[in-house]
Amino acid sequence: MDNDTMEQTGTKWTTKALALPVLLFGLLIGYLAWVATENSVARAAYVVGFLLIAYWLYTPKSPRHIIIRQILSLCLIWGCLVIFAFTWAMFEARPELFGKVDAGEMQLMLTSIRLSFGFWGVVFALGAFFASRRIYRSLERNLQLSGLFSRYVPPSVIAQMLKSEEDFFKTHKVELSVMFVDLRGFTAASANLTAEQVKELINVFMGIMIPLAHSWRGTVDKTVGDEIMVLFGAPIAYADHADQAVKTALAFLKAHAEVNAEWQKRGLPSLQMGIGINTGEMAVGNIGCKERVDYTVLGHHVNLGARLCGKAAGSQILISEYTRAHLSEELKRLVPPENYLEIEAKGIAGTVKAYSVNTAPG
Repeated sequence: MDNDTMEQTGTKWTTKALALPVLLFGLLIGYLAWVATENSVARAAYVVGFLLIAYWLYTPKSPRHIIIRQILSLCLIWGCLVIFAFTWAMFEARPELFGKVDAGEMQLMLTSIRLSFGFWGVVFALGAFFASRRIYRSLERNLQLSGLFSRYVPPSVIAQMLKSEEDFFKTHKVELSVMFVDLRGFTAASANLTAEQVKELINVFMGIMIPLAHSWRGTVDKTVGDEIMVLFGAPIAYADHADQAVKTALAFLKAHAEVNAEWQKRGLPSLQMGIGINTGEMAVGNIGCKERVDYTVLGHHVNLGARLCGKAAGSQILISEYTRAHLSEELKRLVPPENYLEIEAKGIAGTVKAYSVNTAPG
C-alpha cells in the first residue's frame, strides 16, 4: 500500500471515526448551553471551541500541525464531556431554562431527561476514553518520530512518516543505496587553519550540501568531520533509490563550485571531494543502547560504499556494480562499460568491481 492510500485509510480516518461523533455531540451540547445562558464568557468559550473544531478538521501539511491537531483532539474530546457535565448540572439546578412545562409533567420530564443524560453520558464517556487512548498513543509515537528523525530528514518527509502506520523504529533488512562524500586534503589543510577557520570551512560545506541531499530525497544519516553519509530509500521507501543517489552525487559536484567560491571569498583553501555509492541489502533502524540511539544502516554494503568513497579521486563518483545494475537506462548511459575498474578495498576480500560516473553527459 502506498503512502497516499495509507493516509486515506490509516490512522487519520480511524481517529476521526472515533472522535468526530463525540465532537459533534459536544457542538450540540454547546449550542444548548449557548441558548440556556446569557453569560458572555460561556458564549465566547463556545465560539473558541467551534474554531478549534474547524482547525481539527483541517488537513495538516507539516509535523507541527499534525501534532497540534492531535493535542487539540484530546482537549476537544474531554472539553465536550466537561460541557456535557456542565449542561447536566445546570439542568439539575435550573430545569426551567430548558423549557416551561406544567407542574404535573415536570417529574416525568425530569426522570426522562435524567435517563437520557445518564445513557448518553456513559456512551460518550466510553467513546472519549477509547478515542483518547488511541490518539494519545499516536501522539506519543509522533513526538518520538519528530524528535528522532528531525536530525535526518526534512519536515515534508516527517509529515509523510506521521501519516503512515509503518513502524519506523523497527530494525530490519532492506535494499537501499548509500552515498559517502569526503573532502580530499581536509586533514592536511586543517593543520594550517585556526579552529574557527576549520569550523567555518565545514559549516559552509555542510550548509550547502545537507539541504541539497534533502531536496533529492536523501536521508542524512550522519556527518563525521568532513564526511557526509546519505541514505536513499529509507525511512520512506521508494524504488529508484539508486537513481536518486547518482543524481544527488552529480548535484553535489555541481554545487561544490559554489562551496569553493564561498571558501575563497572567506580566505579558506579550495578542496575537492570524492563520492562513493553502493546499493544492496542493509540493516536499517534505530541502533545503539539506551544512552544513545541513532537511525542508521549497517552491513557489508555500507562498508563497501565507504571504501568506494575512499578510493574516489577528487571530483570523481565511484559506484559499485550493484548500483549500476539498479540504474535506469537513462543514467546507465553516464556509466558505460568502459568505465569499469577493479579496486582493492580494505577489509573486503578480493578486488571490488566499480564504475566511474561520467560527470559531463555526452
